Amino acid sequence: NLPKEKQQEAKAKLIELAVDISPDDLKPLFATAVKKTGTRMAVLIVLEAQEANGLSRSTSADEFIKTAQEDKNEKLATYAQTFIL
Repeated sequence: NLPKEKQQEAKAKLIELAVDISPDDLKPLFATAVKKTGTRMAVLIVLEAQEANGLSRSTSADEFIKTAQEDKNEKLATYAQTFIL
Protein backbone atom coordinates (compact mmCIF):
# COMPACT_ATOMS: atom_id res chain seq x y z
CA ASN A 1 0.00 0.00 0.00
CA LEU A 2 1.43 3.27 -1.14
CA PRO A 3 0.80 6.56 0.64
CA LYS A 4 -1.94 8.67 -0.96
CA GLU A 5 0.58 11.04 -2.59
CA LYS A 6 2.51 8.16 -4.17
CA GLN A 7 -0.75 6.63 -5.40
CA GLN A 8 -1.67 9.88 -7.11
CA GLU A 9 1.79 10.12 -8.70
CA ALA A 10 1.56 6.53 -9.95
CA LYS A 11 -1.93 7.12 -11.36
CA ALA A 12 -0.80 10.27 -13.17
CA LYS A 13 2.14 8.38 -14.69
CA LEU A 14 -0.12 5.52 -15.81
CA ILE A 15 -2.52 7.96 -17.45
CA GLU A 16 0.40 9.59 -19.24
CA LEU A 17 1.71 6.24 -20.47
CA ALA A 18 -1.71 4.85 -21.42
CA VAL A 19 -1.58 6.47 -24.86
CA ASP A 20 1.37 4.21 -25.74
CA ILE A 21 -0.29 0.97 -24.59
CA SER A 22 -2.23 -0.86 -27.26
CA PRO A 23 -5.37 -2.80 -26.38
CA ASP A 24 -3.57 -5.96 -27.54
CA ASP A 25 -0.76 -5.31 -25.07
CA LEU A 26 -3.25 -4.78 -22.26
CA LYS A 27 -5.37 -7.86 -22.98
CA PRO A 28 -3.09 -10.45 -21.27
CA LEU A 29 -3.34 -8.44 -18.05
CA PHE A 30 -7.08 -9.13 -17.91
CA ALA A 31 -6.10 -12.59 -16.60
CA THR A 32 -4.03 -11.21 -13.71
CA ALA A 33 -4.38 -13.22 -10.51
CA VAL A 34 -6.86 -11.93 -7.92
CA LYS A 35 -4.09 -11.41 -5.38
CA LYS A 36 -2.39 -8.89 -7.71
CA THR A 37 -4.68 -6.03 -6.78
CA GLY A 38 -2.19 -3.31 -7.70
CA THR A 39 -1.75 -4.68 -11.21
CA ARG A 40 -5.50 -4.96 -11.70
CA MET A 41 -5.97 -1.38 -10.45
CA ALA A 42 -3.31 -0.21 -12.92
CA VAL A 43 -5.18 -1.95 -15.75
CA LEU A 44 -8.39 -0.16 -14.75
CA ILE A 45 -6.59 3.19 -14.74
CA VAL A 46 -5.17 2.53 -18.20
CA LEU A 47 -8.58 1.44 -19.52
CA GLU A 48 -10.14 4.61 -18.15
CA ALA A 49 -7.45 6.78 -19.76
CA GLN A 50 -7.77 5.00 -23.09
CA GLU A 51 -11.53 5.43 -23.05
CA ALA A 52 -11.11 9.13 -22.27
CA ASN A 53 -8.86 9.32 -25.34
CA GLY A 54 -11.57 7.86 -27.56
CA LEU A 55 -10.67 4.16 -27.65
CA SER A 56 -13.58 1.78 -27.32
CA ARG A 57 -13.44 -1.15 -24.91
CA SER A 58 -13.38 -4.77 -25.97
CA THR A 59 -15.69 -7.44 -24.62
CA SER A 60 -12.79 -8.90 -22.65
CA ALA A 61 -12.14 -5.48 -21.09
CA ASP A 62 -15.78 -5.28 -20.07
CA GLU A 63 -15.56 -8.75 -18.52
CA PHE A 64 -12.42 -7.69 -16.62
CA ILE A 65 -14.23 -4.59 -15.32
CA LYS A 66 -17.28 -6.60 -14.28
CA THR A 67 -15.10 -9.01 -12.33
CA ALA A 68 -13.33 -6.08 -10.67
CA GLN A 69 -16.67 -4.54 -9.71
CA GLU A 70 -17.44 -7.71 -7.74
CA ASP A 71 -13.98 -7.98 -6.15
CA LYS A 72 -13.59 -8.34 -2.39
CA ASN A 73 -11.01 -5.53 -2.39
CA GLU A 74 -13.12 -2.46 -1.64
CA LYS A 75 -10.83 0.06 -3.36
CA LEU A 76 -10.65 -1.97 -6.55
CA ALA A 77 -14.38 -2.66 -6.62
CA THR A 78 -15.23 0.98 -5.95
CA TYR A 79 -12.93 2.19 -8.72
CA ALA A 80 -14.37 -0.37 -11.13
CA GLN A 81 -17.88 0.83 -10.31
CA THR A 82 -17.05 4.13 -12.03
CA PHE A 83 -17.17 2.31 -15.38
CA ILE A 84 -20.48 2.07 -17.19
CA LEU A 85 -20.97 -1.32 -18.78
